[in-house]
Amino acid sequence: MKYFLNLLLLLFFFGKGVVSAQNINFEKRAIKTLTSKNFSGRGYVDNGMQKAAFFLAKKFGKMKLKSFDQNYFQEFEFPINYIEEATLEFNHQPLLYGIDYIVYPNSASHPKENATNKVKYIYDNAQKLASLSTSQSDSTTLIIDEKWKNLHHEMTKTEVKSSFNPKFRAQNIIGYLEGKEKDSLIVITAHYDHLGKVQQVIFPGANDNASGVGMLLGLAKHFGKQPPKHTLVFIAFAAEEAGLIGSQYFVENPLFDLNRIKMLINLDILGTGEDGIQVVNGTIHAKELEVLQSINRENKYVPQIKTRGEACNSDHCFFHALGIKSFYIYTLGAKSYYHDPRDDYKSLSLDKFAEIKQLLIDFVERI
Repeated sequence: MKYFLNLLLLLFFFGKGVVSAQNINFEKRAIKTLTSKNFSGRGYVDNGMQKAAFFLAKKFGKMKLKSFDQNYFQEFEFPINYIEEATLEFNHQPLLYGIDYIVYPNSASHPKENATNKVKYIYDNAQKLASLSTSQSDSTTLIIDEKWKNLHHEMTKTEVKSSFNPKFRAQNIIGYLEGKEKDSLIVITAHYDHLGKVQQVIFPGANDNASGVGMLLGLAKHFGKQPPKHTLVFIAFAAEEAGLIGSQYFVENPLFDLNRIKMLINLDILGTGEDGIQVVNGTIHAKELEVLQSINRENKYVPQIKTRGEACNSDHCFFHALGIKSFYIYTLGAKSYYHDPRDDYKSLSLDKFAEIKQLLIDFVERI
């Protein structure tokens, strides 16, 4: 009897936190799958992005999300230059791609067939971040970690193979759960693409942004069992890493009246949380921020909710530009990798993932 009473007291005082902490295995499995070798970094090699799109559409179907069209896909095309292979050797020893060096994203192949193009070498720590480009130049540029600068004279091999596709085809994945207030929508978004694969080096994109997609799926599953007051729209965007292309395409080609959106919550980089969360546009939408803050004060889900002004740094950008209330939420805390092959499932702490999930559930129910 005493044990039973103690258990009741624990549930009374800690309630939602205890329940939520036990309830993220579904999200963890999704993140682990999206970061697996089979998806090749969800990019432009080995059909990585398409595999991820079909995986998410299948998940939407299992959760019985409705679609605005015949299926969950919103297809679009865009130009992309991607690095397929790269070799850099100092004294016949290969350097590690993504760790020791990267190829600048708009680079052409080298040596280029039927042409002689010079290679530019830049030694810089701060700029050694892998990225993507929607155009291809006539030159090849490599950014090399400064620790190799003194060995430049021992460079023995440089090879780069890049491909330019003027009409790469991708898909936004879109589904919804109908609420009692059908004309008022809350939109939850996260991009599912990443940088892909260069030769045998995969950029898994665990924190950026399998973590956000895992949260999106978890919220869809939760509200599928407990129907919300507002209609909830879930959008997994493609081509964010190429310049927010998927979200821009959606805003320019919406599947519903964007004026119906009461609030948009964009989830990107949710793999930590030890130091709380950051809310972009928090200072602009003070009323909604106070709702979020008050929920956290009541339940102490995260150590702090930091806030900042507007920033066009993720998929909320084009919605915000139209005057749609938008939050972009990301986590703060433990060391994490950004655009780096080490951004894998094992590197994530997911320290406050369950608590952030419950915070978002409460927020959606209260606004």
